[in-house]
Amino acid sequence: MPAIEVKNLKKSYGNTVALNGISFNVEEGEIFGLLGPNGAGKTTAIDIIAGLLTKDSGEVKILNKMPDDAKQEMNVVSSNTWLTGIMSVYENLKVYGMLYGVKDLDERIGNLLELFEMKKFRNELYQRLSAGQQTRVNLCKGLINSPKILLLDECTAGLDPNLADKTRKIIKGLKKKTAILFTSHNMLEVERLCDRIAFLQSGAITWMGPSNKLKQMHGKRTLEEVFIKLARGQA
Repeated sequence: MPAIEVKNLKKSYGNTVALNGISFNVEEGEIFGLLGPNGAGKTTAIDIIAGLLTKDSGEVKILNKMPDDAKQEMNVVSSNTWLTGIMSVYENLKVYGMLYGVKDLDERIGNLLELFEMKKFRNELYQRLSAGQQTRVNLCKGLINSPKILLLDECTAGLDPNLADKTRKIIKGLKKKTAILFTSHNMLEVERLCDRIAFLQSGAITWMGPSNKLKQMHGKRTLEEVFIKLARGQA
């Protein structure tokens, strides 16, 4: 049974087609990359899977449940996530931890803040943090409930190279217990993390499989070279 199952998913905004019948599965213990240029439909897909956006048609199942029935077992980290600015880092994380019914919540928050090197900012207002610091708090929020399904949308945006590398190692370690749907414009990051990828363009999946196979098919050394070629609409 796939951890995430997407069948013929469609979504339009007026006359603009965001998703044109995409289908894919994410297996347990897998990091699956959803790639594509800006406006390809990646964030729309993630928001529908997370239950934050209504689909026009198609089917989404999370752990063989409807998204609304799996929310306690899922979490999202996005570069567009904004926690409450006038609350402290600790207060923001406590609110989410309580919503998820996390046991030993103070201990969980402390461990996550230490993991992402944010312990000294525990009592700092979220709005006073730098972009990179906010990204790290968002990651703490995304892991607060030890989710079985983790949706990561540009989750390392704003991090310095050292912290981004540490975060990638954390993400890679999570996949033993967590199915991860991952988007990023950092193709080196995608190559290091993702077991399989799907390339999304104009709301449709144009290729799906291991990144090494995609590079071989197009005669390119790096995934970034393939991404540029596909984004330009070259076969």
